[in-house]
Amino acid sequence: MHTIVLDRGHHGKARDERGARNGALIEEVLVREYLRHTEDRLRDLGHRPVIQSSHPGKGYTERWERADKYSPSAYVQCHINAGGGNYGLVGHDHRSTKGPELAAHIVGALHAECPELARCMTQPCHPKPHWTKRMYAVISGVRAVAVVYEPGFIDTDAHHTMWTPEGLRRVGVALADGIHSYLTAP
Repeated sequence: MHTIVLDRGHHGKARDERGARNGALIEEVLVREYLRHTEDRLRDLGHRPVIQSSHPGKGYTERWERADKYSPSAYVQCHINAGGGNYGLVGHDHRSTKGPELAAHIVGALHAECPELARCMTQPCHPKPHWTKRMYAVISGVRAVAVVYEPGFIDTDAHHTMWTPEGLRRVGVALADGIHSYLTAP
């Protein structure tokens, strides 16, 4: 049995920091919903998922320390993107030897589950001055192999079906299946 820490990104933060928005769609709420499916699927596959949220006034160092106490096989920062893109993205720490492999497994599962995505890609995350510096900042201090899951764009019309109940199920199952594929690969 593997332990996987699933960090709910913006959950638990101040009301104005609940992540991306598009009308009534709020990132924090959508992530919570897709993670319900991820958690159930990982349990069904024999793993131990741990859902983690931020504590008010605490930073990422505190989150990483809490995650590290579980000695997880993987740590996933869970989000939804904004800005009108047409892709799904899984970022990994550029220094990691296993991060690219975990990211590739998740991207493969996401591509299979979500035909709304024009493409799915992995991306090494770097500190400044690089466009991935915010993703790097949320995973760079955890000891486990870590990725940032950005399955689609909250404000892209073609991704609208991903934020329905059935779409959120597919997004969550894709994450679980990708993690399981990585953990059980020869």
